[in-house]
Amino acid sequence: MTIEIVNLAVSGIVVLTERMDTFTVGDVVAALPVMGAFQITDGRISAWRDYFDMSQITKMLSGASGRGQGRAHAIRMAEERADIIAIDICHDIDSNP
Repeated sequence: MTIEIVNLAVSGIVVLTERMDTFTVGDVVAALPVMGAFQITDGRISAWRDYFDMSQITKMLSGASGRGQGRAHAIRMAEERADIIAIDICHDIDSNP
């Protein structure tokens, strides 16, 4: 995993980060924009919250990107013991063409 800090802001005991977290599992590379909020107490992180759009990971795993590689990626990530759980109902949903 690599982390690229795009922006950093500090106010008192709060640190905000805008960053790009890139995960590599086998030949699968997934970049995820993340906004993080950290609270610092006595020089240590005492609270850590990350905010991101999980639909980006879901699209990559489900093949929604149009490449149809979702199943292969999910199998490879499982083989590599990635901490991602994906559920697919294996049919179209009428409300989501």
